Amino acid sequence: MNHAVHTAPQATGHLILKSIETPELQPHEAQVQVEHISINRGEAFVAQFAPEGLQLGWDFSGKVVEAAADGSGPKAGTRVMGLLPMGAWARFLAVPALQLCEVPESISLQQAAALPVAGLTAHFSLQKAGNLQQKKVLVTGATGGVGHLAVQLAHLGGAEVTAQIRNPEQALWVEQLGATHVLTGDPASWAESGPFDVIVDGVGGEGFAVLPALLARDGMLICYGASAGNPVQLNLMPFTMTGGLSLQGIALFQELQREDPATVLAFLIQQVAAEKLKVRIEKEASWTEMGSVAEDLLARKFSGKAILKVE
Repeated sequence: MNHAVHTAPQATGHLILKSIETPELQPHEAQVQVEHISINRGEAFVAQFAPEGLQLGWDFSGKVVEAAADGSGPKAGTRVMGLLPMGAWARFLAVPALQLCEVPESISLQQAAALPVAGLTAHFSLQKAGNLQQKKVLVTGATGGVGHLAVQLAHLGGAEVTAQIRNPEQALWVEQLGATHVLTGDPASWAESGPFDVIVDGVGGEGFAVLPALLARDGMLICYGASAGNPVQLNLMPFTMTGGLSLQGIALFQELQREDPATVLAFLIQQVAAEKLKVRIEKEASWTEMGSVAEDLLARKFSGKAILKVE
């Protein structure tokens, strides 16, 4: 029997498991039996306001149980990961076969489930900035699901990386990921570490107001989220005084219309296999605990990724 996570305003975290029909396959689709899923802040946030009965979920990993009839994509039995625009939190999925990425045996399916949305968001955020060689990059929220991957990818790209974190006790960890400098405390003190060619921000909140002033000439501020709150204040003065500054937003599923997700995921999983990219899983639980995990994520009770086992 198939089950999936749906929104339910009366439930913990506004999320509940319900039985559903197993989807029929189109010729280009493979059936995947999902073993692990990842919960992102965006899904937990949407659940708070969505109408009842919406099937949620982006990230998944598992095994192909039926290959695509047209012969495309991985064969039955292949370990895979991927993402869907909606509805990935289910036991059985129908997925376009060419969008699936094979997972090497050396990588756990838990690690694989943590990678799609967070890894792709970090990748596309840094891609906006172009060549990172010898550039100074600031990553805010550097211990978060996207942030800790952005630190590593920027370092791999040749950047001098500064990581902003809330908890000073995590400074050594982000340095081990590739950060040369670590910022904590009052945002007003961050100016001493700039200017930066690139800032990747997923925090928003009060600290956002100081970020434009930290940019160097022709610098770029890239926003992919607002975990500390929205709306934010924006200081326009640096945009008119510093020269050449730009503000970019990342909408992941629009980015995926321009670049094949399986290709980027294959690159990312290769970096994990080569131990050049580390995926931090902070919390593991059963998907029956989805609601409470979602609440903890929104309350910022943990950093890194939360992985849920489909049982």
